[in-house]
This record gives sequence, structure tokens and C-alpha cells, in this order.
Amino acid sequence: MYFKDHSFFKDHPQALRLHFYEDEFEIVNPLGAKRNKYKICAFYYTIGNISGKHRSKLSHIHLALLVRHSHLKECGLETILQPLITDLKMLSTEGFTICVDEVEHTVHAALATISCDNLSAHMIGRFSMSFNTGRICRFCMASHSEIQQHFCEDHFVIRTTKVHEYHINCVENNPESAALYGVYGNCTFDALPYFDVTQSLPPDVMHDLLEGVIPLVMNLVICKAHREKHITIYEINDELKNVKFGRNDKPNRPVPLAEKILRNSNIVGSASQKWCLFRLLPFLMAPHVPPGTPYWHVFLLCSEIIDLVMATNVRKDELAHLNLLIQEFLEMTTEVFGNVLTPKCHYLIHYPRLILMYGPLRPLWCMRYESKHQYFKNIASKCKNFVNITATLSNRHQMKQCWEFSSGRLLVDFEHSLSTSVSVPFSSLPGDLQNALEMNKSFTDVHFQDKVLQRVSAISVSSVKYELEDVFLCYGGGE
Repeated sequence: MYFKDHSFFKDHPQALRLHFYEDEFEIVNPLGAKRNKYKICAFYYTIGNISGKHRSKLSHIHLALLVRHSHLKECGLETILQPLITDLKMLSTEGFTICVDEVEHTVHAALATISCDNLSAHMIGRFSMSFNTGRICRFCMASHSEIQQHFCEDHFVIRTTKVHEYHINCVENNPESAALYGVYGNCTFDALPYFDVTQSLPPDVMHDLLEGVIPLVMNLVICKAHREKHITIYEINDELKNVKFGRNDKPNRPVPLAEKILRNSNIVGSASQKWCLFRLLPFLMAPHVPPGTPYWHVFLLCSEIIDLVMATNVRKDELAHLNLLIQEFLEMTTEVFGNVLTPKCHYLIHYPRLILMYGPLRPLWCMRYESKHQYFKNIASKCKNFVNITATLSNRHQMKQCWEFSSGRLLVDFEHSLSTSVSVPFSSLPGDLQNALEMNKSFTDVHFQDKVLQRVSAISVSSVKYELEDVFLCYGGGE
């Protein structure tokens, strides 16, 4: 719906969709003496027209801008982004020319969305950057006190294009009204004629869910179970030790629970580790929790919401169900645990409408973008020269991409072995495996009897690594 109604893409359906991302990261020890001195602000982007399996590769996450965070604070975002805004204007109006089979084609491109955490999104959109008081949402006019009482989007005034323009005019006439409306001025990207700040800053499910709602719910549920003596955190840790992880899943293995979470401390770990623990929790806790326990019902509601939001395909008829689930989840959480809801919990009430607008939200999350930071951290660690470090990192990155883009298999599905291969005649395979291969519809035209297969312990198919002892969830085509 977003692209069908977009002022640029509806007139240029073949134009390149540029999905931007902004974040700050440290290239030195964030706990050391040089913290903040070499903090970097980065703008990356991907091209939304290519397949998701290619777009998720780091080689297809492109660099738009690197700037020292100190320069950003000194000069302001508008000054720093001015060259980028100029280039984006040129791409949407003049475009660029490519030659295919000796025929020239003009290609246009435009900024589609900007993904980032909530603090950065509010900074870019010039919304209030305080999440403990006042207007805390860039999607509606909710205040911090209201999110504990109202759990349906219909109870709030949505920030539409016209509403936002009215707020901007009021703030320009009376700057003291900025706190009333939760907006402090025009977004820098408003210089682009097609840009709408109320629609171009999608939610990030990584920060909202994996680092917000999920750890909050797990903390509440685990502590409640511990106090009710249904299962202790020590027993959960013992159960967790017995869980077998595949080789590829070991980096996502959850961190054992610390006793300090009983004293309102947060669950530690990366976003992937928290998500892994959340999915394992039913196996660890469910046998010990009595049926019908209210706090466990809160967990089950949250789990069902996460499954729908994280899905790569969502039907329209599921959005009404998702809306009811979110409303019941927020009401039950408040009833069972009190006023514990955070702004990230409130953002959930907008998800059904935003999924209808953007489609599934997972392709717009920050998870893959944040993996790009590690490349620059590694380069900074190896070069050991911080004089104009942003120029060094940019040059190294662009040279690396020139080398990667010279490959003729850049957007081609391919597979390659990650281990030594061993030749195995088809006739020597177990009978069950022979029958499974012969009956597989993908191999109907293959005559296996005369084939010699190659056996490997690890293989990469379209950048996905498959290894022995790994478990993958496959979606069949059944009813």
C-alpha cells in the first residue's frame, strides 16, 4: 500500500527503492579511555528491488555516509546530510544512464524508508527524544502516562501528513508549543519533494521486540515463576545446559540467567540470544507451570504476537487477529504485573496498520545492517591509524565493493562446499535415503542409479550455511 500510494513510486514503478539505515557505533573499546572520541555515525542503504536473500548479504549493504559523531554534533545533521540530499534529488529527477546490449536506459531512484532505532528515528524526524515523559511516539500523539491506560490505536490521534504539517506550523509560530506536540521542526529529508516523515520511518522489530518487549516479558514471567516457586532460575539454567545446539546456532546460545534479574536487572545477551531464549522458554518452563496461570497466558499471547510480526508472509485477514492479540496482551500484562508497559510495548498497537502499509516488517529491521559495523571495526583495529579515520574506512570499503561487484555471479543463486567432498555411489546409500531422493519432486528428471554423489559435512546454498547437526524448520505446502 505504501508504494502504491507513494507520490514518486506510483509514477515511477520501475525506479530503484533505496532503504536507508542510520546508527552510531564505536570503533574502539566502548569502555576504554577513548570512548566517544572515535564514535562514528553511519548511513547505509540497500536496494529494495532485489531479492531478500541477496539484499541480506553484507556485500549488498552499501555505504552512503560515514562521519565522526563529534562533527555531527558540532555542525548539525542538516549540514552533514546536505551532499546526500543533493544526490538523492538528482537520482529522482535526472537519474543515471546505463547501457544494456548497446541500448541506453535512464534509471531513477528515490529514498523509500529510513530504518534505525527509536532514538535515531526521533532525531532524524525531529520528534521528541524523551521516552520517559511527554509525547513518546512518532506514529501517534500518545503521552507517556496514556500508554498504561489505552491499548488500542483508535484511542490515539495518528500523526498523518496533514496533522504533522499543522504541528510544524504551530511550532514555527510558537516554539514553546514543541513539547505539546512532541515535534521540534522539519525533518532534514523534507527537502526531498516526495518524502513524508510520518510514513518513511518504519518501526524496527529488532529494537522494539528483541531488545524491548521480549526481554521485558521474559523478565516478568521468569521472576513471577521463581517467586511462585513453580520453577527457579537455577532450574531453568540447568535445563538450558541440556539443550543441544547445532554448530551454526552456538553463537546464539542464550546467556545463563543471573540471580540479579530478581532485583529488577535486565536479561543480558545480544538480540539473537534473547530471541533464542524466548523460543526455548516454553520447553524449559511449561512442564512446571500449572495450567491456566495468568502470567503464563501473558507469555503465550506475546509468543503468538511475535510469530505473526516476525513472519515473512502475513495475510490481510490475520491483521485483525493480531490487533486483538496485542490489545489483550497489553491489558493482561497490566492486570497481572501492574504499570510495567514501556513505549516499545505501546508501539505494538500500530503494528497491524504498519504491516498493512509496508508489508512484513522483518525485511526493514536493523539486524543485518548492524552486522555491517563489524567490518569497519575490524579495519580500524588493523590499520591502527585514526587520522581522518572515516576517509580510510570509506576508501577501503569502496575498493572492496568494486572487487565484489566485478564478479559475474553477484546476483546468481549458487552453492559451494565448505568441507572436503567424498564421492559416494548412489547405490551405496541407505535404502530410505534412495527412496526419498527418487520420490522428491525436484528430481523427477534425474536418473540416480548411475549417479555418483558428493558427500560433504557443510555446504553453503545462496549464502545459507547447512551443516551436520543443524536443525531447520521447513514450511510445507499442505492445507
